[in-house]
Amino acid sequence: MTTLTATASQKFACLLSESQLSDDEKYLKIECNKVFNTGSWIFSGSGWNRVHDVLAYQLRWPEPPKSVTNNQDKLLAWIIKTLVPRIMSVLQSNNAIDLDKGTALIDAELLIATHGKIFLIDVGFGVTPINELFISGSGGKLALGALSGFYQLLPDKWIAEHDALSHIAIQQAIKYDLYSSGDIKGYKSYPSGKVEAVTF
Repeated sequence: MTTLTATASQKFACLLSESQLSDDEKYLKIECNKVFNTGSWIFSGSGWNRVHDVLAYQLRWPEPPKSVTNNQDKLLAWIIKTLVPRIMSVLQSNNAIDLDKGTALIDAELLIATHGKIFLIDVGFGVTPINELFISGSGGKLALGALSGFYQLLPDKWIAEHDALSHIAIQQAIKYDLYSSGDIKGYKSYPSGKVEAVTF
């Protein structure tokens, strides 16, 4: 269970999450990192922790070539052709993937970002670009209410400060979602490939 926000503008992309560890049956007073950084990549997601552990500590994330980083369609094609097969392979070799009638499935929803662009990898390894905002986890719908209001009512602030607005949205979700609490942590990804930790 989690509250995760993914937001983007032409200036940067941001993944933020609270840090409570829990599942359907237990509320554990243990904080954990839910947003990871390796090279120019930041990633997070909701679902089975094993998937995230393997991707954080077992996968060697390839750097996208400069020829694709400034174009979302080219970067999407590169992710589908190059990154997704690597993700599938490392998950399968670590028994973190299900094969249902020959179809590879994961018990997780992944959000990845590089060079200021965010992509969703769904349970069947389909890849979708995220252009403005996306939420995930048990508190996601609560955060979405705040985020969509900020996006509509504060367009200029959104462009430059959507990370701060996401922080506020997650704070609101924490108030009402039993399975979300703890520090809010994450990273920003810039079009140059630079990654910066988010602090408040």
